[in-house]
Amino acid sequence: MTATESDVSIIIVGGGLSGALCALHLLAARPDLQVSIAERGDRLGPGLAYGACSDEHLLNVPVSRLSIKAPVSFEAWLTGRSDLGEELKGPIAEAGGCLGDAFVPRRFFGAYLEDQVRPLVATGRLAWKRGEAVGFLDPPQRGVLLSDGRAIAGDAVILALGNLPPRSPAPLGAGLEDLPGYIGDPWAPQSLANIAPDEAVLLVGTGLTMVDIALSLHGQGHTGEITALSRRGLVPGRHALGGQWPAFLANLPTTSPADLVRIVRSEIRQAERAVVPWQRVIDSVRPFVARIWRGWTEAQKRSFLRHLRPAWDAVRHRMAPGIADRIADLTASGSLKVLAGRIQGARQTRGDIAVDVKAGGGRSVALGARHVINCTGPRSDFATLGMPLIVDARRKRLIRPDPLGLGIETESCAAISADGAESDWLYAVGALTRPVWWEVTAAPEINAQVLELAATLANRAPSTAILADRFVDLGAGI
Repeated sequence: MTATESDVSIIIVGGGLSGALCALHLLAARPDLQVSIAERGDRLGPGLAYGACSDEHLLNVPVSRLSIKAPVSFEAWLTGRSDLGEELKGPIAEAGGCLGDAFVPRRFFGAYLEDQVRPLVATGRLAWKRGEAVGFLDPPQRGVLLSDGRAIAGDAVILALGNLPPRSPAPLGAGLEDLPGYIGDPWAPQSLANIAPDEAVLLVGTGLTMVDIALSLHGQGHTGEITALSRRGLVPGRHALGGQWPAFLANLPTTSPADLVRIVRSEIRQAERAVVPWQRVIDSVRPFVARIWRGWTEAQKRSFLRHLRPAWDAVRHRMAPGIADRIADLTASGSLKVLAGRIQGARQTRGDIAVDVKAGGGRSVALGARHVINCTGPRSDFATLGMPLIVDARRKRLIRPDPLGLGIETESCAAISADGAESDWLYAVGALTRPVWWEVTAAPEINAQVLELAATLANRAPSTAILADRFVDLGAGI
């Protein structure tokens, strides 16, 4: 792509966090760029994570950690919103009077992102193409085709698809998706609307999605039994303030997943003796995850995903203190039960769904519920994903799904084709690029990634440091 002319055009596919950051940083780096964003929704910025939420859903990190390097910081934006004063009182009081340490409603960050992008659209600097991208233009053209038939040509395309709806766990297939009591996408509009207050519900997955859905059900007056099930039965830990822990992995040579676990556990024991929250140990690990992941072999990565991922997710993706208290209350009252076990299959029984589970000790248990909700987290198996845009990308051999089913293969955000070539016009950011980084889902991580890409596409010399080192520099912010 030649980026020396004022008519260079870039198309962003997706209008959530990743897409909004792409628009903000591209236009900051080169105000003369022609930037379009294809988004079928009615808002730019919030996306699924910060738009499909209610008052029960709080941010999973404090305000100070949500830095996207915009002209107005999130904390400053909150301070300037006098209309939010009453709603901020509780979170600020819980944080000891410090807004930066507060866990505020998630929708606030969505509104903040929307406010950053809105002026770009209003002034015509960002063209909002209201539609869904369903395919790519045939070569030699570059661009995307929208579902209504419009063709948008450009010099580069950035895939900023964000998190996709979950895939049904394999044992729950074979027709369960067709049963009226099964909810495959908990974030779809009105997905919980047909659940009666007294009906039993089974949540498959015990991570942050489960937490959100349990709170949503409780918020709409649900009184029936809620059971959450996962292979290990691990629920996310809670955030804790205070304390510091050194970056003990800064000079660590490449090590195996098992050795890394032993090292981290040893550090946690030392932190406990020093009366430092274990959360600070995990926070000190977090900036080095990308570098460690890139140093592992495929076999080591598979081992981590199979054996250690549930434990990592439980300590890495944590709940705000207030949310943790509410989940603890629901558990103590018996309104929410968390179980560990492997799903063996499911069947319809007199209006309910019976899910067969192999629990501890090899015993078999049949769990009955009127509704089964898939809370296993975003889908990432791009080799089989039926999304029209991805299907077309596979057909045209523009992308190569990774063998671990985490996303698509990229190099410096450039998509790797099925033939192994690095694209000079098709790029990806955010969750799609997990095969390279393992975790690139938090706002500051994606922000660092987009800043590097924006510098490249704006024809400015990108930093010689690899992105993994940029993540290290972000420290506790990620």
